[in-house]
Amino acid sequence: MRDPFSKRELRRVERAAAKLPPTEREVLRLSAREKLDYYQIGEQLDLSVKQVEQHLANALYNLDRNMKRRWWQR
Repeated sequence: MRDPFSKRELRRVERAAAKLPPTEREVLRLSAREKLDYYQIGEQLDLSVKQVEQHLANALYNLDRNMKRRWWQR
């Protein structure tokens, strides 16, 4: 199966994710890469399920905003 992202696109996502606050970045990593559910992430990071939901929502929002920025808007 073909990877949906090119190497260039993947680097863009990684750069945008690096700009996230540490907790948001970690929640996103555990959800997307480790495939953990909210409860498991909460257990690992000592957060409630509601906090995990909020951190993930914020991470996705900020990731989207960071990805939409152009070089002249930095």
